[in-house]
Amino acid sequence: MLRSSLLRAFLAWLLFFACLRLVQPPIPESGIVLYMSIASLAILVYLASDDERVRSIASAGIRFARAKECAGIRVALFLVLSPPYESRQIHVSPPANILVGGKLVKYEEVVNPYRRLENEKPLLFQDHVERGKAVYFLHCFMCHGAKLDGRGMFSEAFHPPPLAFSGQDTIAQMEEAYVFWRIQTGGAGLPPVATPWHSAMPAWEHELTEKEIWQVILYLYRATGNRPQVVR
Repeated sequence: MLRSSLLRAFLAWLLFFACLRLVQPPIPESGIVLYMSIASLAILVYLASDDERVRSIASAGIRFARAKECAGIRVALFLVLSPPYESRQIHVSPPANILVGGKLVKYEEVVNPYRRLENEKPLLFQDHVERGKAVYFLHCFMCHGAKLDGRGMFSEAFHPPPLAFSGQDTIAQMEEAYVFWRIQTGGAGLPPVATPWHSAMPAWEHELTEKEIWQVILYLYRATGNRPQVVR
């Protein structure tokens, strides 16, 4: 009974995880962690709903913890379940205010001033996209790649590796304001919660104009076929 209950619980957990991974567009890792935490709690409630099952699990756990022949398995589990030494957030929350055009502006008020041209003046919009492409291949492709896949000629030298813009699990999950902030401040401009940060991403606010950053962002979304998130 114990083995069948644990097997059913494990298979249910594994099936739910597989379903989350198959969802398109991909669910952010933070969302998967949240859903799997809820699923794990539900499975624990199920296992604890029967007194006999609880006693069997407790007895099996005690035997596992004490048995000498299980020592190697206990060590392996400890190593697998131990958190990494360097714990940090990659996609941290943006600050309440960010620097735009030399002025502090509320994050929720920051918008790409050229995005509206996509429908109003398509030819002018495409011109901004082409200018953004020129800026990208002048400053960015060596790390982020000519295919925007994070595999530029210098990418293997960095840890963590440069961000891949292609696919639907990076900039497709972000607002343009967030992408602007990250390009502008680079790795050095991240808050303490993101440390230790080993990225070579420079603070482009010292090299690019506000206009050039927005144009690069237009190119990134157009070239990857993605649309920026709008959550306001």
